[in-house]
Amino acid sequence: MITEVFRDRIFIFLVLANLAVLGLIWFFWLTKISPSGYQVYTQFYLSSPRLLETKSFLPPLLASIIVFINFVLAVFSRKREALASYLLVGSSLFVLSLTLVLVRHYLSLI
Repeated sequence: MITEVFRDRIFIFLVLANLAVLGLIWFFWLTKISPSGYQVYTQFYLSSPRLLETKSFLPPLLASIIVFINFVLAVFSRKREALASYLLVGSSLFVLSLTLVLVRHYLSLI
C-alpha cells in the first residue's frame, strides 16, 4: 500500500513540499531568525535572553502533528479516494504556510 502511494509524482511533490515548509518552520523557530525592520512595542515582549525559556514549542509541534495526521489519513484513503488524499496533503501544506506566516510574525514581536 505504501509503495503504491509513492509511485504518484504529485503525491511525492506535495509530501516533499510539506517537509520543506515544516523544516523552515522548525529552523526559524529554533534559531529565532526574525524579519529585519523596526521592532514594534507590544505587551507580549519577552525580555529573557534564553531561547528555550522564552518560547514554547507549541506552533511548530502542532504543525508537525497536523502534517503527520494528514499524511497517515492520506495514505490510508489513497486506495478508495485518490482526490481525498491529494486534498489532505494539500490542506496540510496550506496549514503549514499559515503557520510559517504566524511564526515569522511572532518572532518579529520578540
